[in-house]
Amino acid sequence: MSIKSTNWIGPFRFEELLSNVLEPSRVLPPIHPSVYIVSLKHWKDLPAKDSGILYVGGNTSDSSLFRNRIGDLLADLFGFYREDKEGGKKGHHSGGQKLHRYCLDKQINPLSLFIGWAVNVYCHRCAENYYYDELKPKLNKKRPAKCKDHNQMSTLSVQRKNYESQKKERDTEETKVLPLKKAYPFGEKHGLAEKIDKIRNLPACSPSARRGFIIRLFEKEDIFEEFVQKFWPLQKNKNRFLRLSKEYEQRKGLQI
Repeated sequence: MSIKSTNWIGPFRFEELLSNVLEPSRVLPPIHPSVYIVSLKHWKDLPAKDSGILYVGGNTSDSSLFRNRIGDLLADLFGFYREDKEGGKKGHHSGGQKLHRYCLDKQINPLSLFIGWAVNVYCHRCAENYYYDELKPKLNKKRPAKCKDHNQMSTLSVQRKNYESQKKERDTEETKVLPLKKAYPFGEKHGLAEKIDKIRNLPACSPSARRGFIIRLFEKEDIFEEFVQKFWPLQKNKNRFLRLSKEYEQRKGLQI
C-alpha cells in the first residue's frame, strides 16, 4: 500500500477537538499506528509546507496506542508536565513539551493550533519519515527512527512520486469548480472590494450561490473572461451557480 491510499483526517483546531467531547459524531484519532501533524495554519486535503508545520509525530512502537499518543501530546502541549530544578522534564511527550514552550515563547494559545492525522497508513514508520522529509517541521529536533522492515530510500522515492501525483489530481479537480479563494482576491484587485465583501458575508448563502453572484459581478464588470482564463477554464456548472444565486435573491427578497 502506498501513500496514494493514505487519507488525512482534519485538520482540526485543538479548541474544536476538545469542545466536541459530548458530540456523538465527534471525530477521534485511530487506535492503530499512524502519523499526525501539528501546524499553525489550516491546510486542505494534504498537509503543506506553507501551513506552518510545527511537528510531525507517530507511534513510538507498533502497538495500537496511537490515540493514547495523541492524549499524551495534548497533556504536555497544555503544560501538564513537571520541570525539576536541574531543567529535567517529567512528562509523557517530548513533542508536546516542545510545542508548549514554543507557544509560551511566541505567546500563541495552544487551542489555536491545528492537528490532523493519517488513516490507511501502510507503514507508520515510513510515513512519519516521509512527512518529516517532505514538510521539514520546525520543532522536530531529530528525524524519526528509520523503518526496519522496508528499504527506506526506495520506499520514500515511490511515496514522493505518489504524493506529487495526488496533489496534481487535487489541484486539477479544484479547477472544475469556480474557486472562491481565487475569485475574492481577483475581484478586490479590480477595485471591487466592497462588493466582494458583501458576497462573502451573505447570510445563510451556500458556496454555490456565492459562485453565481461572483459570475454575475465579474460579467457586469467585464472581467469574467480574464478570470476564466486564469482560474476556471472548464466553467463547470456555471448555469447552476447562476440559478442558485437568483433563487437566493428571491428567497431572501434581496437584490444583490
